Amino acid sequence: MVSPEMKTILRILAIMLAVLSLSPVQRSARAGQVGVAYLYTIGGPSLARRFERNAPLFLERAQRELYVLDGNYVYIYNSDGIPEFDFVLRKQRTNHMPISIVADDKGNIYVLQYGTDSQFIEMYDFRGNYLGIFELKGYPENGSKRRFSGLDLDSNMRFYVTDSTGMDLLIFDQSGKYLDEISSRQEEFPGRGRGSRFDDIDFDKEEFAYLLDYGTAKVFVYDRERKFVLSFGERGGSLGKFSQPVSLAVDHAGEFVYVADSTMHAVSVFTAKGKYVGVVGTFGSGLGQFYFPKRVVTDNEGHVYVLDLYHGIQVFKKSE
Repeated sequence: MVSPEMKTILRILAIMLAVLSLSPVQRSARAGQVGVAYLYTIGGPSLARRFERNAPLFLERAQRELYVLDGNYVYIYNSDGIPEFDFVLRKQRTNHMPISIVADDKGNIYVLQYGTDSQFIEMYDFRGNYLGIFELKGYPENGSKRRFSGLDLDSNMRFYVTDSTGMDLLIFDQSGKYLDEISSRQEEFPGRGRGSRFDDIDFDKEEFAYLLDYGTAKVFVYDRERKFVLSFGERGGSLGKFSQPVSLAVDHAGEFVYVADSTMHAVSVFTAKGKYVGVVGTFGSGLGQFYFPKRVVTDNEGHVYVLDLYHGIQVFKKSE
């Protein structure tokens, strides 16, 4: 068995090797820094190690509360990064696992459960009291078994569920009834096609939806009627391009879009129209630096929260 001391040494060696493997563009990313200042860290390395495979993280913007899903445990932090509450999910069916979490402005919590025979959302109140479940039903099959991978919620209490096998975004009502979908097979959405896969979604205050497509390294924007508006982004290793984009967040005002790029070890910043502005962070283990960022979220006050595999959750504030 590897001792905790040896694990620390191996982690440091991994960081050093990663630094040596960075391209000149990645090592000099600070040249493209934008006006976003580091404030504080939530959790630290002990929290970061829980998310080496996944990063189920959600921020309820109205109350600025962070919800962290760690296996069957839910941890809630306030806007200052202080733990408020935690609870254990009710044991559900066998062969199911919790994979994503969201909350509404009343503090009700929704957890997406994936299983081999069914997929459903379970509900809890703000104190972790179990409220029930609803099956996700009525959606069309696409030739292969759908595997739901992510969850989000708009102001009209419609659930948006990403499908990693069908390459679609499915929309459900509060009872789990299928309403609509945004599909990679719809030709009116330029730039999508083979390899497309929606991995993250966020909304601005006008309810425009911003979707991150890992497969094509693009961001797709849809209006409140879910009509295509624009897309931007391309794969590459230079500033303003995406290497491995894994998460997206748009500020509440709809002015800037933040995209966490795991192997660039930075968060790229664009205007809502897709113009590249700069980056937040650079590679390293210091405060305000990143080691494989996995998730980015924003609140209504201009704060940007980034979870990576070393620091935990780092909080930044956009300059006025």
